[in-house]
Amino acid sequence: MPKVSVIIPVYNVEKYLRECLDSVVNQTLKDLEIILVDDGSTDSSLSICQEYEQIDSRIKVLKQKNQGAGVARNRGLDSASGDYLYFLDSDDFIDLHNLEKMYSQISKTDSDICFCKNNIFNENSNCIENIDYSTNKEVIPNLETFSRKDIPNDILQICVPNLFIKLYKTEFIRKNCLRFQEIKTCNDVYFNNISLLLADKITYVDEDLITYRQNSSTCLSANRGKSSTCVILAYEEVIKYIKSKNIWEEVKETVYKKAIDNFLYELVHCDKAQKIHLQKEIKKKFPIQLYKKFRDELFYHNQYIYVSFIEKLFSVKKMYRKKKLIITILGIKLKFKI
Repeated sequence: MPKVSVIIPVYNVEKYLRECLDSVVNQTLKDLEIILVDDGSTDSSLSICQEYEQIDSRIKVLKQKNQGAGVARNRGLDSASGDYLYFLDSDDFIDLHNLEKMYSQISKTDSDICFCKNNIFNENSNCIENIDYSTNKEVIPNLETFSRKDIPNDILQICVPNLFIKLYKTEFIRKNCLRFQEIKTCNDVYFNNISLLLADKITYVDEDLITYRQNSSTCLSANRGKSSTCVILAYEEVIKYIKSKNIWEEVKETVYKKAIDNFLYELVHCDKAQKIHLQKEIKKKFPIQLYKKFRDELFYHNQYIYVSFIEKLFSVKKMYRKKKLIITILGIKLKFKI
């Protein structure tokens, strides 16, 4: 039985796939099972997967017609035999010590989930950028392991909701029958939220161990806004499940905050008609408290965008360390020494 099963859904990502696979097959942790699920690719992605399968006996390639990342991940999950599960997107790549460090931490603490930090590769600037928001140290307890019982109002705010920064104990996932929703987008929202809420032990590696590719047309987030009601379906199931477990009152604050973040993210990527429809659906299908909080956050969000736009046109900023005064008039920046 391998220590870790790495599950990678693959769809039309020939440009980045080799970099992703090289980062996995060259991990310092060698005891891996690597499951590639081709989701009906129409480019050379499948042939690249099969090429690597011939070279590395740890790789298993599965094929299916195009059904989306949720279906592909579930198929990989059903085929996995490792003690732990790691889900990676096929256009991202990981530090060569990633799985060794996370496996060491999760097995040492006997945790259900281990998470780490990530940086981003910006396709526009063609460089790796460090970020400070992938984990939230303000709410992460100063404990080697913790759970929702330690921070019930903030458990869903400990890190970004991405699968690729987390390693999961297989027994925990299967015991709780966790699956990915088979919807066009947001198919990992349910899995992400419910796993964090149910975990008895969560642990953390305070290092950037994965590079997320940003501004790529192949990334799943590039399709956000095209199926905006998927986020509604996701949170309907999240709230339904939580209520069935009788922990709604305990965790509703953290769920509300996470849902609002996701709703705002979807709105940013919607056209005008979709924005109107999404707001109507939120009001119709969720508790009035959540809708009111969402409207408040939307107001502040819009105000921030407006202020940011105004600042790009007219602003005065002092940069004391560089001893400069920058005045922006109609978007033209004038710099003076002070």
